Amino acid sequence: MPVKLIQQSVPQSTAPVGQPPVPPPSPGVQPLLVPLPRRVAKVPPAPPERDEVEYPCEDGLPMASSPEQEAVMVDTRHVLLNYFASRPNVHLGMDQLVYDKQGDNTSCLAPDVFVTFDVRRKVEKSYRIWLVGKPPDVVWEFGSDSTWKEDAKEKKARYRKWGVSEYWLYDPQGSLHNPRLQGFQLVKGRYRRLLAERRGDGLLVVKSPLLGLEQHLDGQRLRFWDPVAKEYLRTGRESEKGRLRAEAGEERERQGRLRERQGRLEAEAGEERERKRRLEAESRAESGAQAQRESEARSVATEARSAEFEASGSIIRK
Repeated sequence: MPVKLIQQSVPQSTAPVGQPPVPPPSPGVQPLLVPLPRRVAKVPPAPPERDEVEYPCEDGLPMASSPEQEAVMVDTRHVLLNYFASRPNVHLGMDQLVYDKQGDNTSCLAPDVFVTFDVRRKVEKSYRIWLVGKPPDVVWEFGSDSTWKEDAKEKKARYRKWGVSEYWLYDPQGSLHNPRLQGFQLVKGRYRRLLAERRGDGLLVVKSPLLGLEQHLDGQRLRFWDPVAKEYLRTGRESEKGRLRAEAGEERERQGRLRERQGRLEAEAGEERERKRRLEAESRAESGAQAQRESEARSVATEARSAEFEASGSIIRK
């Protein structure tokens, strides 16, 4: 039969018959608290690869405002493409729109040149940070009359907010930024200027910690120096000149090999002609000797017949 519960004198305390009631907690002693179940943090779902918003790959503006700006953009992208050709998961962008807010196709910038490391998925025509999983690692802005102030202020602040690790400013014209080449590294959420070295020959040198390269400004143009290979990275024009020089050298070597082969063939032909002349001379000498031997044989035969005839005539006279 069920156990009866007896109400005790202590409020809200009951116990089965035959068992002492549970004493109330002593004054000043807190009752044990049963821990609440842990709340498991919800992992936000991955953003959809496709949404209803279109993200154009062009902003309708020209890529560059001057030939100098366009040249340095193309050269920078070319040398970096070649430099990172053997390194996987590296994305190089030039004047490519970078969007930072999903659902807002107006929140974007178009860096002149940028590089992103450890990209785990193919970058579409436009660069969407929430799909790639990270912002660009290194960004270059090459100044023009219409953009250099924005490059140094608004864009710099925007890239800092994105978390771009290195930001570079370069003035192709030489009349906008001072100094013309400036590098910044993101440290604890703030950009710190990278140390620039002015060498005795007037060369301005700033090293990029992320790239492992030095950027040199010789007063005329921006160049990238590889301290490991101890050489400048070649631009497209320099690569083309080098290719043409290499092809010209190969052609000279080919012509030299042809001349050498022709000389060898001519020498062999001369030796063959000399051998034929020697053989012909030997053949003529042999023919002469043979004729001489035949002539001598005929003379001997004639003398023998004459002697025989004389001997037979002598016998008849007797």
